[in-house]
Amino acid sequence: MSAPAGTPLRLGLYALPFGYGPASKAVAVAEAVQWRLGDAVRWTFVSSGLGLELLRRTGLPARVVDTGSVHDAEQAGVEVRPSLDAMIVVMHRPLAARLAPELPVFCVDSLAYMWRPDSFAGFPGIQAVRRYWVQDLFDSVEVMGRTGVPNVRAVPPITDVEPRPDGHEPAAESGAPTVASLGGLLNPYPGSQHVYLEHVLRLVADASAGPPVVLTSAGAIDRFADLFAGFDARSLSHDAALALFRAAGAVLAPPGLTTILELAQLGRPMLPLPPENYSQVLNLRRLLRHHGAELGPAWRVLDDAYAPIGSDLPEGDGVRAVHDLNARVLADPAFGAALAAAWRHPGQRDTPLPAALRAPVSGATVIADDLAGCLGR
Repeated sequence: MSAPAGTPLRLGLYALPFGYGPASKAVAVAEAVQWRLGDAVRWTFVSSGLGLELLRRTGLPARVVDTGSVHDAEQAGVEVRPSLDAMIVVMHRPLAARLAPELPVFCVDSLAYMWRPDSFAGFPGIQAVRRYWVQDLFDSVEVMGRTGVPNVRAVPPITDVEPRPDGHEPAAESGAPTVASLGGLLNPYPGSQHVYLEHVLRLVADASAGPPVVLTSAGAIDRFADLFAGFDARSLSHDAALALFRAAGAVLAPPGLTTILELAQLGRPMLPLPPENYSQVLNLRRLLRHHGAELGPAWRVLDDAYAPIGSDLPEGDGVRAVHDLNARVLADPAFGAALAAAWRHPGQRDTPLPAALRAPVSGATVIADDLAGCLGR
């Protein structure tokens, strides 16, 4: 049971550390819950790598549990469970299923549209989750209805981007740097990061009028120091990264859904980089299916190049397929030339992402209000 009203709520928060998306979702939710509950919440942040990097940089007072590896998250969750009244789990099905029968567990899923009907079959404990929040995008609610997961609630896109009151972002200043946001570079398939970085950094450098700023995790900067040599590679807080997005002359990024939604909310164009992982291939396809008429030509260059990847693969098979295709496609000069030409097209470089991806209220705010209601706060 959760703590009675009037006493501090001991709330855990786990962020899957594989990429920028889950980590930034966790930040947005943490800040919205803090705004909603204030001093009534006592945080325990559980994650590793980029997840903890971004959560620590919120400045929120919290006990921090570093799992060291995503594979040790379940054990860490079991160990902290007795000290918690409830837990929010961002994108970790095994952890949520392990804890939900014994603790109020609230799931946040930013990629629900990609699940297969049997994706939760091995996690019977998921039937006990109090809420399973999904972004109301790309048929996610319909897809979740086929999985049998209970208590699914659709929310608007989950960001902590505050749009300007007039709805318009000022144009970038002359000479503003190109920013390449590469996420955490923690693709679970061995060797994927090195194959990807080696070629994508060349594409970024060739597309930049001046020295680009490259955003990634501190772990990636250390691990791939040889590839980042000569680049201005930074690991920043989420707020600092968003400030760079606002000021950048251009933003290049692989098609991670969170980056897409944040840039849409900012009213900024995006120059899409090749996908690093399977979910990004699926994001690319869903975006074209739902908003293709409003997207520039670079999205179609990528869609054509990644057409051999199946759309209904088990996640592990999809990750391997993307790794194998990247090893061939990214080294092809013809592909690089076609993508660079598409980036230069005015319909790509100067056209903001579709306005339909924006939301007047963040899903994080909706989540915070629903959580408070569920826990009697």
